[in-house]
Amino acid sequence: QLAPTQFEDELTNQYREIIKNIPAEALLGKQLDEARFREAFDDIYRYLDLTNQQVFLRQEERVSAEVWRLWRDGIKRMLSLPAFAKAWDEIKRDAPNIFKELKELEDEEFLIDPHVKKQWQRYLGA
Repeated sequence: QLAPTQFEDELTNQYREIIKNIPAEALLGKQLDEARFREAFDDIYRYLDLTNQQVFLRQEERVSAEVWRLWRDGIKRMLSLPAFAKAWDEIKRDAPNIFKELKELEDEEFLIDPHVKKQWQRYLGA
């Protein structure tokens, strides 16, 4: 039981490392002017990359359903913030072939557990 907890803690630490570089205004849901947004873009991109990895890890059942629900709720909240939504929209437009797992989660309105979905796909032969 210690290994999964350490793994989840490591991902939490990655999140903290990324998020500490994003302006507090963005995290509080305030609009950033274009210059501040561009400064924050790389760190928001790294956050989105981490969230895509989190979705993939849940698909593979590398994290528990309980931890997944916490992560999912956090991802949904962050993507609702203006700076994150703007960056996410830009990335989806400019690089449509990346972050597939995160896109699927969003398309499903954050309602489907990625692991359960993958199990159903296997069962149905999809």
